Formats: sequence, C-alpha cells, structure tokens
Amino acid sequence: MSEMSSSRRQLTAMLHKNWLLKTRHPFTTLAEILMPMIVMMLLMGVRTRVDTQVHPVQAYVRKGMFVEVGKSEVSPSIENLLEFILARNEHLAFVPDTSETRKMFGLLCWRYPLLQLVGRIYEDELALETYIRSDVYGSHDSMRFSPKPDSGRIYPKNIRIVPFPTREYTDDEFESIVKAVMGVLYLLGFLFPVSRLISYSAFEKEQKIKEGLQMMGLKSVIFYLSWFITYLLQFAISSAIITASTMNSLFLYSDKSLVFVYFFSFSLSAIMLSFLISTFFNRAKTAVAVGTLSFLGAFLPYYSVNDPAVPMLWKILASLLSPAAFALGTVNFADYERAHVGVRWTNMWQASSGVNFLICLLMMLLDTIIYCAFGLYFEKVPSQESGGCYLWNALFTNIAQMKKMPFHHFNLPVGTYEKLPHEGSQHVGEEPFVRAFEPISMEMKQFEIDGRCIKLRNLHKVYVSKKGKFCAVNYLNLSLYENQIVALLGHNGAGKSTTISMLVGLLPPTSGDALVFGKNIITEMDEIRKNLGVCPQHDILFPELTVKEHLLMFAVLKGVDRHCLESKVTEMVNEVGLADKVNSVVGTLSGGMKRKLSVGIALIGNSKTSPGSTVGAEIVNHHVPMAECFSDVGSEVSFRLPATSSSLFANMFREIESHIRRSGANSGSSFAKADYAIESYGISVTTLEEVFLKVAGQSMHYDDPEQCDNEAAQVSHGALLRLSASKDAF
Repeated sequence: MSEMSSSRRQLTAMLHKNWLLKTRHPFTTLAEILMPMIVMMLLMGVRTRVDTQVHPVQAYVRKGMFVEVGKSEVSPSIENLLEFILARNEHLAFVPDTSETRKMFGLLCWRYPLLQLVGRIYEDELALETYIRSDVYGSHDSMRFSPKPDSGRIYPKNIRIVPFPTREYTDDEFESIVKAVMGVLYLLGFLFPVSRLISYSAFEKEQKIKEGLQMMGLKSVIFYLSWFITYLLQFAISSAIITASTMNSLFLYSDKSLVFVYFFSFSLSAIMLSFLISTFFNRAKTAVAVGTLSFLGAFLPYYSVNDPAVPMLWKILASLLSPAAFALGTVNFADYERAHVGVRWTNMWQASSGVNFLICLLMMLLDTIIYCAFGLYFEKVPSQESGGCYLWNALFTNIAQMKKMPFHHFNLPVGTYEKLPHEGSQHVGEEPFVRAFEPISMEMKQFEIDGRCIKLRNLHKVYVSKKGKFCAVNYLNLSLYENQIVALLGHNGAGKSTTISMLVGLLPPTSGDALVFGKNIITEMDEIRKNLGVCPQHDILFPELTVKEHLLMFAVLKGVDRHCLESKVTEMVNEVGLADKVNSVVGTLSGGMKRKLSVGIALIGNSKTSPGSTVGAEIVNHHVPMAECFSDVGSEVSFRLPATSSSLFANMFREIESHIRRSGANSGSSFAKADYAIESYGISVTTLEEVFLKVAGQSMHYDDPEQCDNEAAQVSHGALLRLSASKDAF
C-alpha cells in the first residue's frame, strides 16, 4: 500500500470517527452551528426596532446658478477662475479618489489645461477633512481668518453665507450600533463552538487517546487535519447560513460572496487559534476555561486601535489577534452600508474610518498560518508528562542532531559481562558498573539471525530542561524474542513508559537505537506500526462509539485490507468474548469488557508485538502478579517468614548483607548474586486488603468455615521474603 493511499485511508477513518462523535450529540452539534447565527438574528431584531430618517435634497441655489461645463459662453469665466486660483497658490479639491473621478478630472484637464496645475484629488472625505482642519487651510499671505486683524485691512468687505448644498441621504442610526457592538457580539456567539473544539482536542490528549492512536500507526498530521476538516465544514455551513439570513438586512448593499469569505476567513483563524491554545493544556476543563477567556481577551486590543487617529501600523499589529482583526473589519461594513454603497470586491481596498477592509481580511488569513505554525511547534517542544520540558530551541537542535546521528548496528556478546558507557548517567559521580546478560538458547540465537525479535542497543534517553539534564533510560540493552511474554517491572520513574514510548515512536531516543523484527525504530517506524499492537494501562476508547466501530477504525489504522475488515472484526469480537456487545456503545460496558476491547484493538491486524502472543486474551491484564505469572523471562521467588520469628529478621538481613559484601571482595564466595542471578531482595508484610482477597477466594473452595479461617490466619501471620531472579537460573 502506497504512502498516499495509507494516509488517505487514515484520514477517512478519522473523519468518520469525528462524524460519529458529532452525530451522537445532535443537539450540541446543532448549537455549535447555529449559535453564531443566533447572535446575528439578535442584530436583525434590533434592525427592525431602529427607524431610519430620509433627508431630501437641499440645493440652496438660485435658478441659473448651474451651467453646463464646456459651453463657449462660460469657458472664459472658468479660465479666469483657474488663473485666479493659480495666482493665489490655491487648488480645487476632487473627492473621492475613484476611477470615475479620475476620468472626469482627465476630461476637464483636456478642456482646461490650467486645471492640471490647480486640481488635487483626495483619497476620501476623511483626507479632505484632515486637510481642512490643518493649519495650512484658511491662511494666506495677505489674509488670515483670525478674531483680531493683523493689518489695517479686512477682506472682504461684504460677506454672504449660504448653506452648502446636500443631496438626498438616509440617516441610519442602526449602522452606528452595528459599528460598536457587532464584533463583540459575534465573538460571544463563537465562544461555544470554539470551546467545544478546544475540549475535543484536550480530551483526547488527557485520556491518552491521541498517543494510543499514534501507537497504532496514526500520523500526527492526520489527527489534526481530521479535526480541522471537521470544523472547516461546520463553520462553512454557519457562514453560509449567516450570509443567506443577513443579505436583505444587515448587509443589504455589500457583495454576498465577500460577506461569506469574510466570516469564513475568521472561522479558519478561530480553528487554528483553538488548536494553538489546546497545546498548552493536558486537562480538558482547564483548557476550555482558559481557552475561552483567552479567545475573548484577544478582542480587547480592538478598543485601543479603533480610532481614525491611530496609525495603520498599530492596527496591523493588533490584527495579529484574529478577533481584533475581525472587529476592525466590521467598521468598514458599517460605514459602507450606511453610505448605501456596501463593501465590494472593487472597493474593498479603500479605507474607511482609518480601517482598510482588505488588510483586515488578509491579516485573518495570515493569522491562520501563524497560529498553525506555532501550534505545531509548541506541540513538539513541550514533552507534556513524559519527563520534563524541552528548551525553546530544542526543535531545531533535535533536527540538527538527527542529521548527524550515526546508526551503528552491532551485536553485543552473548553470555558475557559488558561494561556499558557511563556518560549521561542520572547520578553524577557514580562508579562504573557491570551488568550481566542472561545466556540464551540456540533457538533464540536463530531468532536474532532471522530478525524475529526486538533488540534494544544502547538505548539512551535524556530530557533537557532549565534545571539541567535528566536521564530517563540509561543505555538499555535488551532482546525480546518472538513467542515470549516479557514483563517490565519497576518503580515510578524507572523508565518503563519512556522505553515503550521510544519503541512505538512517540519519543526519539537521544542515542542508540532498536530493531523491531529487523526494522529500525528511527527510520522505519511506519512499517513497524503495521504489525504493532499496544494495550496501554489506560483504555484508549471513545465512550460514544460502539465496539464494532472501534475495531473497524483501528483495523484501518493498522492497514488491514478493506475487503477483510468485516471478517477481521467478527473474528476478534468472538476471540475476546464481546460478540453479544458488538453494537453496544463503550460507555455502557463494564470495566472488564473495556479491557477486553482494548486487548482486541491491540491484537487486530495480526499484530506481532502485542500483549498476548502466547496466552488467551481473556487472561491478559496489567497487574504485577499476573505479569510475574505469565512472563517468560525473569521471576520472583517468595519465602514465607513466620511472624513469631520477627525478632530474628534483623540478624538474618545482617547475615545476608555480610555475605554480599564478602562476595564483592572474593569472587569465589559461595554466596554471590551474580552466581545465583539474583538482582535484588526485599521483605513485605501482608496487608489487610490481601487478607480480605485471600479469604474471599478461599471461601469459594472450602465448605468448612474453620478451614477457611485457619488459612486466613496463616496469611495474616506471615511475611514474604522475595528474591527477584531469572527463571533460567533455577
């Protein structure tokens, strides 16, 4: 199967999963789509309550005052007027700067050449008003508009004032309301779908679902792309509904396609902003609370820059927050609608109230790209719960190291002691140590030759943080053979999860490498995941999906042929004992059934590295006693110590420790841990919980209560001495 075909199948499976999650909550999904439109409907309701006042034409002219330009009888007067203006170093203003105005100006200049010297075209009414308010306007060498004359002459002697003629216009106060509140109201309507998107992303991270999907072969980019496409379609529907419902009220004169593009562009930036916010949180509730407040807070810079006197540069910087860019764009909509012109593709680049609509639109598209880039970066840099936080430049450092990292494939001697590198140890100043390698059979050696094993070779992982370096896995060498069950036991922080994370491709190793059935975990992880089955401690299940839907989705992720999907799912539900629950949603299953489903997910697709290669799925679990019982490598030997002899325990341990110290000085000692393959020893006291479980289990087999009580007494009056060892040594 080609890489493109595999990615397409994974994307289809993820989109189908998202569709099922949406349809299982129909009212919530419907609210996400309609909430922005409901806010716009509130504005439409206000529209019906605000009256408009039509002002008729006010000419203030006498008959014969206007003459047709170009007539011969008035041309001399126009020429004289132009000469007078030129002599006084003044000019004629033409507003606004449009193609029609420039065409008219060109025709007039052709008829009256002097107009080229005295004519000036202003960009809009705001530019002309700025000039009129400036100090240059209203002053001249021989005449000043001043309350006190600065010379003995006053010009002119006779002053007559008439109102400036105006054309018919409509005074619509509603557009002033829209200009003030539309941006913030629409953002309030957007809070719910944005909070849901943040919740989905953070929930799958909190429940380890994302990590589980990646372990099963899902590419990280496919995971985010599926949610992006899902909400892209959802917001496209919302934008189309808003455009259709407001075309005859709020945006009567504007181009409807431009209205759709504007709202849709903001939706794109909102999706990416939600994704960026979710990368900083591992808890869904915290992410939703902080994310919605951050989304609303991104609107606040609008109030600081929504002033014609504010330079355009500051408005562009504020537009790096897409809610502020969207709110600034609504100013243009309100101004152009109030002028009965509307925002169109032909005039979208013309500024109004100091705001350029085209810049707002382009800034929202740029914000989408910026948020996406930062989201991908912060998704990689923090290590979340895997052992610390990388430095800010760790992404670039890792890329450089990956190019320089040599992959040395070597085999360590079997059955000998190997002195491993000590560099990077967690404890500074630690003495060099020696590790023993358990001898293997000829069959296992053949497995190594055939590549039927998992071989870890000097696997090393160091986390770098501001506090320094922390070694999580210290040059681990281990061989796991086919048809064996291996249990990794250790305390918290021992490196178990980090080792597994490196084997499944969630974390890159600092140095060293590993081969999984002959394939390198660094260069061939996609091939490894096709045969990889992982059953983590936490169920990676969706409560809204059925058993069958889970198995189908994970089978597709593992590359199972589409023609075999149904048969593989049927076979697996029968194997794990969930045939009668195949169409039941996971939220209704018991804890044991969920574990069975998790095992089925790990086994489906003929996984070779799965939690149950040689045992039935019904007995596989993650508890330590069961892991000890079914492990093929290593064991734990237990001796029962009577509680009545507890006073002798101290002497016994002193004797053991003295033998160990002597064995270090004398390799021929009769008691050497290496000779008996003993890794460690310890003592434990039976707890009340163990007594209860023992009694409950014994009562199922004994009819005589006294016999059961005697067994319980024996359990409660003893302690266990445990020696962790290798099975082959006994």
